[in-house]
This record gives sequence, structure tokens and C-alpha cells, in this order.
Amino acid sequence: MLTCLMCLAEIKEEGHYGLHPTCFRTWFEVESLFEFTSLVLKQGSKGEEPANQNSSFFQGQYKKYSADLNGCSYILKVRQTSAPELPELEFLCNQIAELIGLPVAKFYLLEMMGDRVFVTRNFIDRSEHASLSHIHTYFVDDAARTCDDIIRVIDEQTHRFTDVETFVMMCLFDSLIGNHDRHGRNLGIVTTAGGSRLAPIYDNPSVVGTHSGDWLKADIGLEGRIPTKDSKHPTISHYVKEFRRLGYHDQIEQFRKLAQLPRIENLISKSFCSNLMKAAITKMIQKNYKELEQTRI
Repeated sequence: MLTCLMCLAEIKEEGHYGLHPTCFRTWFEVESLFEFTSLVLKQGSKGEEPANQNSSFFQGQYKKYSADLNGCSYILKVRQTSAPELPELEFLCNQIAELIGLPVAKFYLLEMMGDRVFVTRNFIDRSEHASLSHIHTYFVDDAARTCDDIIRVIDEQTHRFTDVETFVMMCLFDSLIGNHDRHGRNLGIVTTAGGSRLAPIYDNPSVVGTHSGDWLKADIGLEGRIPTKDSKHPTISHYVKEFRRLGYHDQIEQFRKLAQLPRIENLISKSFCSNLMKAAITKMIQKNYKELEQTRI
């Protein structure tokens, strides 16, 4: 039985990218069954990094493609040997981000070329003549930057406290789900004629996605990508300590309020991941959630 990846009901007619035709039109907000065109491997995918960027702060883990649909641009991530459940897992991680209240680009899980593909809409609006500057471009060298450094850049560039709050919540979210891919290209600032703002949070996979088989049963640990003042390899408790030091007590408590474990576990249970992957991501989140709870004053 074919199941629609949007509404989860059986597809009895001919589907479109793994969706009911009506679900496709609803999800993509279009009136016709458009096709993806102009599929291109994106520069900056793994193995495509410019030679002068040697720091791991710049290096992504996953191959990406760009494609167009009805005049809009999309980013596609496919299943890989090094990440066998990447499409399903990143879809789940974005659902968790959305649940917590993080601004994320529109995202989808589709069937293309005989397999599932994770898709996000390009949040750079062509009509706005907008541009995206990755966070590493605001620094003079390729060294990894601390939370304090990045907060300073966000504040200077956008003058929006809500953007700083989003960054704080993003670091805690990354720690909770085990995202090890928040490198210097996976955080950016969008600039238009009307000013600058922090980009929606993108590239949100968990480290468990790089495992498969019996390795998913292991106690998978995580070290954060963005250092704090006191730790080059921070866990969620290090981030809590750092943001308390910087005065973001309210944002930490807001994250606690929104990151309700039962709601997250419910999303995981209904996800398209394998049972082994569901168990692994649940185990990691429960472990990190417990560490978060232990940081209460």
C-alpha cells in the first residue's frame, strides 16, 4: 500500500512525488502538478569545499542539490551511504524544530527517482533581491567562533534581539537532537533593501543519521560544533552555562517550556524512520533532555 507522505492516507490514484495530487497542491501552494526541473549538485556539498577553507567549521557533511518548481528554488538532500536515513531523519528533526518554535524554511519529504528525498524551499526571495551571507564571512580567519562571537555579529548586523534569541534556542535545539553539522555555512544572515535578519534555521540533521544497523544501538555521544567560552566540545549543559553567563536566562527557560519530551517522543513514534533509528534518536534526546533538566538552578 502506498501512503501519502503528507496526510499518511493510502494513495489509491496515481500519486505525485509520493503525495496525493491534492496534497501536493496544498503543501506546495500551487494549482497544478508541477515537476522539479534544473537539478544541479550544489557547490559546497561534501567534497566540493573551496580549497582555502580548511577548518572543520566550514565543512558540511551532506551532498545537496538545487532544483526549481513553479518559479521557486528548492534544496534537495538524498539518501547516502554515510547517512542511510538522512531524508526521513532530517524531516523529523525539522518537525522537532518547528514544534519548539524555531523559524525553519518550508520543508517536505517526497518520493523522487524511486527513493525518498528531503526537500526545503530556498528562503531567499528572488523578488526581494535578497542575499545570504554565511556567518563565517563576518570573520577574518577560518577559526571556529564561540557563541559570544556569533551573538555579537548577529546583534551588529541585524539589530534584532529576536535573532539573538533564535540563535540561543538553536544551540540548545542542536544539543538536544544531536546536530553536529552547524558549521560556518549552516548559519547565515539575509540582507534585503529593508535591512538584515537572521536566516531561518537550516541543515538540521542529528548525528544518529550517520549510523546504521547495530551501531544505532550504541550510546551515541555528541560534541557541539559551536564552542563556548569554557568548552571546545560543548554538551547541552555547557551551552546552558554559557547562555546564563551571557544573561539569557529567560531564553533557556523558554526552551525548557517548549521542548516537552512527550510531544517530541510522539513525533518520533509517528516518523518515517526505521524502528532502530526511532529508538536511537529517542535514546539520544532522552539523555540530553535529562542533562538539560539537571542544569536547573
